[in-house]
Amino acid sequence: MSRWGTLPELQAGDLVFVKNHVTGWRTTSRWLISFLIRHMSTQHGEGPTFANHVCTVHGPHKVWRGGGFVVEDYAIYEAMGRDGFCKRWLREQYENGHTDIVVYRDTTLTNKDRIRVKACHVHLRGKRYPKTLIGAHSIDYGATKLWQSMGGTGECRAARWLYHQFVNRKQNVDYPMCSWAVGYMWDVWLKRPFSIGYKVATPDDLMDECQDNDKWQRVFTYRKQEG
Repeated sequence: MSRWGTLPELQAGDLVFVKNHVTGWRTTSRWLISFLIRHMSTQHGEGPTFANHVCTVHGPHKVWRGGGFVVEDYAIYEAMGRDGFCKRWLREQYENGHTDIVVYRDTTLTNKDRIRVKACHVHLRGKRYPKTLIGAHSIDYGATKLWQSMGGTGECRAARWLYHQFVNRKQNVDYPMCSWAVGYMWDVWLKRPFSIGYKVATPDDLMDECQDNDKWQRVFTYRKQEG
């Protein structure tokens, strides 16, 4: 039985924001990574962060059934540690009872833009990010949260400077993290950049902008539980 019910017609370039829950020992490690990413992405005084991951829709997978073609699933592309930037299936990957998703659409994209999104998927396919990059994110956000809890405002400049040194030296098109890949598509391939630089964006940063900018439309939501 489908937990999501009938999906709306999704389009290439739709953004899928993901939040994992723990439902047993098999999901503990995924939930722990999700919790750490969301915790580190939350600024001092900010409400709970939803997204720990983001991916993009590539297109529908249609099968012949009942005398016609029907959409069985949607192909997505996402940055995964072991497999790098790879193609997966939306329902197969996330319709599992322990994952919340929210899908946003950039209503300004044209058909040519959606073709560019697909081309960028192919361009990034197979590329991986170094685990040390997650460590750099952790130090950056951990130091910033500590700075803000001590009464500081904005970012911890020393930590952000060190992080930028790492990013500028190590992270490029060969090392795409999930939010980096999305920001890179919109900035470099679509010429429609997010307000935050794609090299330092988190899934939460991108989702905040989708919520605050009228050009983004929420087209689907599934939440196992609130919080």
